[in-house]
Amino acid sequence: MRLCRGATTISNFVSALRSIVTWIARIALCLTSGVSGAVELAVDPASLLTADTMWSTGSPLWLVRSVGAAELAGAIGIAAAVLTGSAPRLIVLSAAGLFAIELMALGICSRWSALATPAPLDQLSLALSLVVFCTTSASSLRPQRKPRVQPSSRSYLDMSP
Repeated sequence: MRLCRGATTISNFVSALRSIVTWIARIALCLTSGVSGAVELAVDPASLLTADTMWSTGSPLWLVRSVGAAELAGAIGIAAAVLTGSAPRLIVLSAAGLFAIELMALGICSRWSALATPAPLDQLSLALSLVVFCTTSASSLRPQRKPRVQPSSRSYLDMSP
């Protein structure tokens, strides 16, 4: 009997730890992607060189602004879904989109120069989006099971006082 109680305690601990890691990753992903997207939207591309975004100097302005808008939209999508609690699939879609953006960013950075290392913020966002995607998709994409109602032996019409 004591073994079952210990297994339940470990299971509860792992569940709580997973929840804490998921929340920290969501908050950090919102912050990193939101700040990165806002900077790419607001700052002049020539000034972005000091912000460790070497890819923006040779890129057209529409590409820089599009990437910034997509990162900001992903951060807003995660924040809105977390704050309202009404659309958990939005978290999965936003995290998947941010993961795709960061993979493309790593590809662009490696294409510009073999010696250029990807920005640490891009690497962090890539890892965080993967953590958020994996921890959230497992719980939110499962079909919700409706509770089964046990039929009673008597019908509603038979219940007279």
